[in-house]
Amino acid sequence: MTSLQITTDAVPDVHTDLAAGVTRYVIVEMNASSYGFPTDSTIELMSSSAAAVTRVPKSPRYVRGVINHRGSIIPVVDTRALLGLPTAKRQAEKLCELLAEREREHIAWLDALEHSIRTGEPFEKETDPSRCAFGRWYKETTSDPRKMQTLARYDQSVRAAILDMDAPHKRIHRLAETLLALRADGKTDEAIERLNNERGTTLEELRTLFNRVTRAVSKGFRSMLVISELGDRRAAFEVDAVHSVKDCAEDDIEPLPDTATGSEFMRGLVHQPDGTYVLICDLARMYELACPR
Repeated sequence: MTSLQITTDAVPDVHTDLAAGVTRYVIVEMNASSYGFPTDSTIELMSSSAAAVTRVPKSPRYVRGVINHRGSIIPVVDTRALLGLPTAKRQAEKLCELLAEREREHIAWLDALEHSIRTGEPFEKETDPSRCAFGRWYKETTSDPRKMQTLARYDQSVRAAILDMDAPHKRIHRLAETLLALRADGKTDEAIERLNNERGTTLEELRTLFNRVTRAVSKGFRSMLVISELGDRRAAFEVDAVHSVKDCAEDDIEPLPDTATGSEFMRGLVHQPDGTYVLICDLARMYELACPR
């Protein structure tokens, strides 16, 4: 077995001795869940950007292509697709679609506010920034470290841009009370002038941030490749990220329910003290389908 070569600072030493009945796993992330690849079958971890993938015609959908790994041509497996998980590309598309919709909603919000000021009709849009659709998404996202970590993988600027959205978003929602009060005092022209100024400043600032995030997400995030070896075969399994290594006793591995996604490729799961769990990969089964002899 080739010795494991770690190419990311996130993974500590994997070569210390293990007790009997204990297996060491490289802990990776896919679709916000943790998976364990046995280190005794893992020979290298590398960024997917460091390898040129060559497409192979008529390959299964879960085989991205092949790479030249130290003189050997090996397949690159889209592990998400193999396990029946949504692809990273589709998740990025959904996020871009969500952001575009939230942007359109705030343009429409200001249009509705202008209509109310001009006509005197009641303004019925949400004025609490924490209760509009974007506000709810923002709170849910920024309060979840795992979601923020995932966003940062697209580009560090994504996380910063999302945090920067908070101030202009709140300023937009505060306009309703201020401008409707001006209209009530008979200062409709002043209210409209201030509204138009905010369109060119606050709304434009928010739209710039939406566009910055969308552009970065559209490019996708840099995934990692887990280069593994089973007997005389090698394969590169693409994962979202590599986190750490963990020692697991065989007795701690619990069975998965048959209905679990990708259960046929898992040996079971190991519960963690924080309430999460690690899904233990059955590498032999994954090779049977992705890398048949």
